Amino acid sequence: MMITIRTPLCALGALLLFAVTACGSDGGRDINDPLPRKTRDAALGLARDFTEQMAGPADVKLKPKEEIVHFYDCVGEHDEVADDGRFYLRYRVRADLPRDQHIQTVRKLRKALEKQGFKDLGGNERPGDERPIIWNFEAEDGGEWYDLDVHSLDGAQGKEPDELQFSVDTTCFLPPGVKQQKF
Repeated sequence: MMITIRTPLCALGALLLFAVTACGSDGGRDINDPLPRKTRDAALGLARDFTEQMAGPADVKLKPKEEIVHFYDCVGEHDEVADDGRFYLRYRVRADLPRDQHIQTVRKLRKALEKQGFKDLGGNERPGDERPIIWNFEAEDGGEWYDLDVHSLDGAQGKEPDELQFSVDTTCFLPPGVKQQKF
């Protein structure tokens, strides 16, 4: 399976690095600039679709019954929290993969993502380590953004050591039909 931004991502928006301050200023953005709009269900559907697209080039089968879904309030650069329902999503899903294949698999995934225009933010390869691979990607378009991460899980987190985790963190979204609160 080939990762494409065209379907479904371009139709729904595009990608950018997830920051701790999910609704904070990016330097050129005003605190009251309009936020992209999406329902929680649509954001979750996009994250699920996207991790499936990542799993294709990685040649792994995801375990969706064990997915981790967390919606959070957006927090601004100066710790602002609005009452208008804005949110961001942290989505995680795992795949079984023998530890000795993690680095090779992520290298293959990196090539596929780079061909599609994603920016490789780098990561760590540590053969023989408890967590041999951690890698991050970003891309952007039109105000919606997502941070993409793939990494080895370690047994210390209570997870099986032969698992790879795929993560998607979203931009701050405002639900459709809601008036955006101003600060």
